[in-house]
Amino acid sequence: MSRPLFTGLAALCVALGLLGCDSEISGDQYGNLAPNTELSVRDASLVDNLGGRRLTSTVSASWVGTDPDGFVAYFEIRFFLTDQESGIGPEDGWASTTRVDTLVLLPIEEGSSTANVVFEVRAVDN
Repeated sequence: MSRPLFTGLAALCVALGLLGCDSEISGDQYGNLAPNTELSVRDASLVDNLGGRRLTSTVSASWVGTDPDGFVAYFEIRFFLTDQESGIGPEDGWASTTRVDTLVLLPIEEGSSTANVVFEVRAVDN
């Protein structure tokens, strides 16, 4: 193939490629979708003590997160006594982790056999 013919064909291909591109993208862009988190908690103390449907002092917690429009980068977890809830804001007390499970020693006050504890986990996406 001669050089002028090759150069002409190359220029024609580039021109057709540029004309074939649509410079406008139509449609509605989706916003960032929140990730989903699932939590599982079970008694880890090996004590058959659930007659009152309450867990004992040590629990095993595991969780999983999914993100419909990306991936889960990490998780945030926190736990606290419910009688302390009034002093804890929605963004207070969170700890970041890439783990998907942990063993939790519940903060039961000395001399008490039970406590109302909130354990929360949330997935954070990219």
